[in-house]
Amino acid sequence: MEVKGSAIIVLPKFIKSNFGTKNLNIWLDSLSEEAKKVYKSKILISSWFPLKTVFVEPTRKMCDMFYRKNLKGAWEVGRFSAEYSLKEFYKAYVRVATPQSLTKRASQIFGAYYKPSSMRVIEISEKKILLKITEFPEMDEIVENRILGWVEKALEICDCKNIKLEVVKSLIRGDPASEIDITWD
Repeated sequence: MEVKGSAIIVLPKFIKSNFGTKNLNIWLDSLSEEAKKVYKSKILISSWFPLKTVFVEPTRKMCDMFYRKNLKGAWEVGRFSAEYSLKEFYKAYVRVATPQSLTKRASQIFGAYYKPSSMRVIEISEKKILLKITEFPEMDEIVENRILGWVEKALEICDCKNIKLEVVKSLIRGDPASEIDITWD
C-alpha cells in the first residue's frame, strides 16, 4: 500500500510543534533508513510513499517515544492533520460545510490519500454518520487511530459537540470492512 505525501508531511510538523526541534531530530534519527531519507528531504505532497515504512512505523515510533507507546499519539496526529489540511487548503469550503457534507467529501477523497483504499458513507442523519472502509489491505491500529483523530477534529471544526466515535467493525480484527459509528450533539 501507498500513502500520499500530503498525509505524511504533517508528522514532523506535529512533533516539532508539540515536542520541539531537539525531539524532532531524535525521532528522525530513530527511523529506518528509508523513512529517514524521506523525512529529511523535501516531501512532495503529490508523491506516493510506502504506507508501512513511511507512515505506520514513523507514527508508531512517535507514539513509543512521546506517548509511552500509547496510540493516543496517532489520534493526536490525526487531529493535527485535520486542522492543518482543513484550515490550510480547504478553508473556504469548511466555512460553509456541514458535518454531513464534510464527511461525504472526505470519504470521496480518501482514495486520494491511500491506495488502494475505499471509504463510503453508509448512513447519514442530522447527528449521526456511519463510515465504512471496504478496501485497505494494510489496515493497522496506527492508521485507524489517525483516521479517528482526523474525523473527530474535522467535526469539531464544523462546530459539533460531544463527538463519539466507535469502531464497530474493523479490518484489523478480521472483519470484512471497518465501520466507524459517529454521533454528536
